Amino acid sequence: MALTILDLGEDILTSEIPKYLSPEDIFNLSLVNKYIYNLYHCSILSTRLYQILYNKKFTNNENNYTISLKNKLNWKQLFQLRCSRDQKVYTWGEPQSGRLGFLPSRVDHSHVSFGGWAVHTPTNISEFNDHLIIDIVANGFSFIILTNAGELWFTGITWKGMANRQQLSTPGPISNPDYRPSPGELALDTLHSQTGNGNVASRRSIRGVMPIPLMNRRYRDDDADDSGSNTGSNSPTPPPGPTNVGLPQSRRRLQPQPVETGEPDLSSIPDLNHPPSKIQETNFLTRLYLPPIADIQQQKTRKIVSISTGREHIIALDNHNNVYSWDTGCSTNMGVHVTFPGIDKGALVTKIVAGWNLSACTIAGYGLVIWYSRMPLSKSQYDQSIFESQARYFIVPFTKDDIVDFTVGSDYVLYIKQSEDKLYQFRMDAHDFAQRNVDSVISNDELFNCISPMDNFNNWKLNYENQGMENIKFTKLNSCYTNFVVFTNHDQVLVGSRKHLVYENEDGDEKGAKPKIIPELQGQNIKKLVIGDYHYLALTNDGDILSWGRESGRCGCLGLGDTESVANEHPESARVDGTALEVTKPLRVKNPPYPGKWVALTASGWHSGGIYVPVDP
Repeated sequence: MALTILDLGEDILTSEIPKYLSPEDIFNLSLVNKYIYNLYHCSILSTRLYQILYNKKFTNNENNYTISLKNKLNWKQLFQLRCSRDQKVYTWGEPQSGRLGFLPSRVDHSHVSFGGWAVHTPTNISEFNDHLIIDIVANGFSFIILTNAGELWFTGITWKGMANRQQLSTPGPISNPDYRPSPGELALDTLHSQTGNGNVASRRSIRGVMPIPLMNRRYRDDDADDSGSNTGSNSPTPPPGPTNVGLPQSRRRLQPQPVETGEPDLSSIPDLNHPPSKIQETNFLTRLYLPPIADIQQQKTRKIVSISTGREHIIALDNHNNVYSWDTGCSTNMGVHVTFPGIDKGALVTKIVAGWNLSACTIAGYGLVIWYSRMPLSKSQYDQSIFESQARYFIVPFTKDDIVDFTVGSDYVLYIKQSEDKLYQFRMDAHDFAQRNVDSVISNDELFNCISPMDNFNNWKLNYENQGMENIKFTKLNSCYTNFVVFTNHDQVLVGSRKHLVYENEDGDEKGAKPKIIPELQGQNIKKLVIGDYHYLALTNDGDILSWGRESGRCGCLGLGDTESVANEHPESARVDGTALEVTKPLRVKNPPYPGKWVALTASGWHSGGIYVPVDP
């Protein structure tokens, strides 16, 4: 008698099979028959299933959350809370060039600092209300928002900093930008598409590929130290008075063009049109677009499932295992399909992370893949609507199927090896690698020399185990520029900075300073910790946000309210330092004026954001 799926054990059906399915396929499987439906939605085993669903849908395959029983939320209830269409997107901080998604002059005056410039209290981007938002991340100049429909949006004028001149940086192409026709060629090509003249490929090639306008650079080039005066993160200088960006007259959006009757059959040519969105595009909200790919069937069903950002680049992963990039080489709002020659196209990409000037991913059967540049798109590719670029990459030795988690910063990648239960650093000069001849081969010896164990953190863990705390494991990582955070399975949160990466003590026998321990974060079941230029935000188990660090230029990025009020209300934790607010101990961010929980948060530069879901009191 032939076996059926019902002959598999309940544990396999609820814990193993769902690992290899999309969230949509998991729900479809639950509809096969009554037995599987009850198993997936009504049995005690459904808790594990919804835990898998939550992590697949909302966390880029990050470490699973631990749920506190005091919240009285099981995984099914948490998943349903996160899927609420009543959720709202909030942003706060430095608002220059509309990066918050709105102008300060158009929000509640109680949310804005004296002079009408910075937004110091979480403020709603109303255009995303009544839409399910999967993720919100921030780069140095914008917020990037992923909707449940798989649409990608950015706030502000542009996601790139070098808008007034074409300055290229890793991990995009650094020799030349992607090909872009001259304004005259674009006008002629557009005329051909409207009149039916010209060849079919040419008419189709420019659809959805209009250039975005060039805007002023918003970050300085001076370096800064850890105190906030000099970090190398090129933070913006606040204007002297209220922001008055106005409405950019030259803003160009991607507009799908209708196919005229009587045209030749275009089914063999990749379609650049995209379904219209239900979200309203504004002067400070713009949609990003996926490029065409060769597989037409995949193109019809693809959907972005994960995103990550660096300083001025964005990467995304779709449900068909394709990786995309928007970087300094891009001339339009359309991304580039990044490929990895030598790696099987069918190999599963399990996680993507964009760092300050690098990007990385883990690929099943290969290991930790780091790409530091890519090839620019050529005129020939543009003419044929081939928006595909080969990554210049390498695979970190001895990481094949052995990575617990990883994070990417500025010229370094941190990763946890499962087999050794240790934290490692891969340090490199991304610009140097990118400047090399494209045919040059990176030797294994050179890669080995880039790897070093983070003995300061590994020895800290060993010391705690020697003191009686058993089986400590590093579980999760995050970073921004040269600051990073390490989580453990014992609910510990360790913070590191530049001195933890490169510092050596006088004896030279231990690399790096000891991890920084913030007492208020230990044993609190912190879900996530994000980092800006000088500030930190932590998401608690109760759905609150804790905030600390330096709020330079009264930019409002801490979300704690007016500078003087914060300092007066918390004299033991906060003080005014010139035009900055220094908060030394985590304080709670102001919630919106109704009961609810924060379910996601992000930070970068001088701005912060999150997703807030109302709950019954």
